[in-house]
Amino acid sequence: MRAADAAGDVNFSEASGALAFPWADDRKLIWEGSLDTSQVIPDPSTNERDMVFRLDFYVGERDTFGIGFSDNVVFRKQYYLRTLIDADPPQLYMMPNESFMQDAKPAGTTVQVPDGWQFDVQGTGFTGTFQVELDRVPEDGAPMPLRR
Repeated sequence: MRAADAAGDVNFSEASGALAFPWADDRKLIWEGSLDTSQVIPDPSTNERDMVFRLDFYVGERDTFGIGFSDNVVFRKQYYLRTLIDADPPQLYMMPNESFMQDAKPAGTTVQVPDGWQFDVQGTGFTGTFQVELDRVPEDGAPMPLRR
């Protein structure tokens, strides 16, 4: 990353064009998608509908010497985000492994913010704070925040 201070931290208050990721918009959006939650079946033991997202974080460094074809892995780890979509208010949990299989609801893994939830990803050579926003999009009408 070229837009970093002496400690190696990226200052995300910079203009998007000055960031190491100039393709990110002003809100630093790096992915957007949609899911049809009408197909999510409730768990028969709890009668809760939940979804789990597997996020794969990879930070690499391109070898620019020689012919420049190799990458050095700085950080790589998978995290799982579990959301209870029918809870009031909806809840979001982050797990560093597949512990969501044991009905995990780990406290303090996400922080609710006005537009969604934030969580930290960290390990050797990398620390980052990411945000997830979930909206309900009815078949007729405008999107509404999933949080009530």
